[in-house]
This record gives sequence, C-alpha cells and structure tokens, in this order.
Amino acid sequence: MSDELSRELIAAKENLLKKQKLENLVTETKKSLKQETSRKKKLGKILKAEDKDVKRLESVSISSIFHSLLGNKEKQIEKEKEELLSAKLNYEECCKLVSTLEKELKTHEDSLVNLVGAEEKYETAFKRKKEFILKLSNGNSQKLHQLMDKATYLKTQQKYLKEAISDGKSSQNALERVLRPLEKAEKVGSWDILTGETAAEEDNERHYLVNEARKHSHYARTSLKWFRDKLSNVNLTIDIDIHITPLETLLEELLSDVDEDWVDELTEQSRIRESLHRVQRVAKNVDNLIDSMTKTLNNIGNKIISTDNEIKLFVEQINLE
Repeated sequence: MSDELSRELIAAKENLLKKQKLENLVTETKKSLKQETSRKKKLGKILKAEDKDVKRLESVSISSIFHSLLGNKEKQIEKEKEELLSAKLNYEECCKLVSTLEKELKTHEDSLVNLVGAEEKYETAFKRKKEFILKLSNGNSQKLHQLMDKATYLKTQQKYLKEAISDGKSSQNALERVLRPLEKAEKVGSWDILTGETAAEEDNERHYLVNEARKHSHYARTSLKWFRDKLSNVNLTIDIDIHITPLETLLEELLSDVDEDWVDELTEQSRIRESLHRVQRVAKNVDNLIDSMTKTLNNIGNKIISTDNEIKLFVEQINLE
C-alpha cells in the first residue's frame, strides 16, 4: 500500500511537470507563429512589388522606353530580378518556418490532450499519501503536522488582515466624506474684525457644509467601530509595527474624535479649523495602519506559498518503504 502511494504520486508529479512544460511550449510556439505569420504577410507584399517591377521593365512602357534610351535597361532588369529572387527566397524560407511552427504547435497540443486532468490526479495522489503519513506515529507524521499547523496559522492571519484592511478602507472613505465639507467650510469667508460677523451668504454656506460633515460623521463613527473590532482580531493573532500612537490610545482617539456632539460647536471658523485638523489626524492614523497591514499581508502571502511548497516537497520525498 505504502509503495503504491509513493509510485502513484511520483507518476502524477511527472505528468504534471510534463503538462506544465508543454503548456509553456504551446505559449512560446504560438508567440513565434504569430510573429512569423505577420512577417510572412510583409514578405509576400514585398515579393509582389518586386515581381511587378520586373514585369514593368520587361513590358513596353514609358519606364521601359526611358531605360532603353539611357542604355541601361538590361542592367536594370537584372538588378530587379536579383531583388525578386532575394524576396522570393526570403518569402519561401518564412513559409517553411510557419509550416514547421504549425506542425510543432499541433504536436504539443495533441500531447496535452493525453495529460488532461494532470492537476487533479496529482492533488488526489498527494492527498492520499499525505493522509497516510499523518496516520503514522513517527517523526515524519509529527513534522508534517507541524508544517500543516504553520500553514493554518498563516492563513488565519491572512484572513484577519484582509478583513481589517477592508474595514479600514471603508473607514478611509467615511472620513473622506467628513473631510471634504470641512475643508470647504474652513475656506468660506472670514470674521469681520469690527463686527465679529460674516456675510449672511457665507454664514449660510458654512452652516450647510458643517451640517454635511455632521451627517457623514455618524457613519464614520460606526465605520471606525467596525475597524476597531477587526483590529482587535489582528492584534490577537499577529504583531503589527505601527510606528504611530500605541494601538489602545489610537483606538480611543478614533472614536472620541468623531463624537456626535462635536459638530454642534462648529459656529466659529477657528473651531472648524480645529475639528478639520483632528479628523485629518485620525485619517492619517488609519492610512498608516492600512499601509502597515498591507505590508504584513504581502509578507504572509509569501510565507504561505513557501510553507505550502515545503509541505508538498516533504510529502513527495518521504520514502514509505
């Protein structure tokens, strides 16, 4: 049984590698065939043009009479014939190459037909041998369990990070919708030094923009709460070097900086500016978190690929005799 599992996996791996090699050959052959087919068309046009030049000189035409008068008609005809012969040889050579590539492509594609399902057969053989090794009570089974636990751990990290990044991007969008009206409100008018009042139109516009910020701030607050929850999952499974305010302090700010009541006090330009800067700081912290998690996610992705390859190589090389 154990010998059969090993032989089955070896044969399946050989067929899989053979299929991958043929697929690469098919891709390269198609690429070369496309290039040579295009060249064949160009050479065909050149051949027709050269043939036309020779026939024109050999016929009774103004061009032919002109060269006869100059006494170089025969030389010109000979020159055009040489160019025609060269064009014909190039065209025929290209035609042969196109024909050869077409035959090679058909041979590769026919060979691939016999290897349909090679991936599935390999996965089946690999799974059977892996499960057999896991049932053994020896060092090989322990080593394989360790590698599989590592892969599971990394994939769990990957899942939590993807969820956190997704919620973080939602928070970015929500904060941007708060920032846009605040940035506009901050630029609307200025206080009159003597009266301490602004023009009515500017005042109304500012209030409208502040209300827009208030409206979007409610969703931003909720979005940041969801982001906080996902961050707590990430924080439980991996260490993220944020390079900003400590995580607990940051999360506290994320919620307090968009409190529902803060917009009500935005009746002066200085308060608008202050609130704008606070939301910008929160948005920047979210950006930093996402950047850090994205880098970590990429590293984890590479580790998962490496660990999966390590597992496959380990199972393939185990001798069950």
